[in-house]
Amino acid sequence: MNLTRLGVVLAAGALVTAGCGVSQDVADSDLTATSFGSSVLEAQEKAGTAHVIVTARTGGLEPELEGDVRVVKGDEAADLSVSAEPVTGGRLIIVDQVLYLQLRGLTPQGTYAKADPRDPDDAAGQFIGELLSRVDLSNPIRMFKAVESVERGGVERLDGVDTRKYTVTIDPRKAARALGFGARDLGSGPEKPIEYDVWVDGDDLVRKIDFDTRGLHVTVVFTDWGKDVDISAPPADQVRDRPLISG
Repeated sequence: MNLTRLGVVLAAGALVTAGCGVSQDVADSDLTATSFGSSVLEAQEKAGTAHVIVTARTGGLEPELEGDVRVVKGDEAADLSVSAEPVTGGRLIIVDQVLYLQLRGLTPQGTYAKADPRDPDDAAGQFIGELLSRVDLSNPIRMFKAVESVERGGVERLDGVDTRKYTVTIDPRKAARALGFGARDLGSGPEKPIEYDVWVDGDDLVRKIDFDTRGLHVTVVFTDWGKDVDISAPPADQVRDRPLISG
């Protein structure tokens, strides 16, 4: 895996009460490089689920993913709509480490392509299985285990929720190693540290992530932390027998 693909992985993914005035928890919030990763990871694990919107802007394109995710380690899942003009109406489901993709031009209407890591003849499934065994769906947040520095910013209100903005610097090679990638995966090319603007609420839940890397601008917005979600595989009669990629 080269660093270009690694950049996509780190971007992907990731991989979410209002009151009058500023809540005391947000006002007192002072996460550091040492505490940032553990605090936000503990909060998301406790919440378990979220609604997420991921927007990536590059070269005039603006693909977007939106839907529900379950970020409990060992029980990760996602059900996301996929929109990338002129392609719209796509859907991405991940359940039990199996990926199902519905996308105009790739799959017949109403059907899903499947990538199953347990199928030895499924080339896409093998890659995705290896990836998901190392990188769970909370990837955009789990990367914060590799924080280099944290700069505390001001209080901002997002979607009716008080948050504090932090500028977090991460070395992507250290982040990749924290996610389980080896030296061969990383390649030899250097990569500059990436600055993430991260908005965190009074419960240490991440509400927004914004960053730029390699000509790609990514915004991830989390809402509805802890809400009930229903994420399941599509009906068997809607899943194609052929793998996503033959190999």
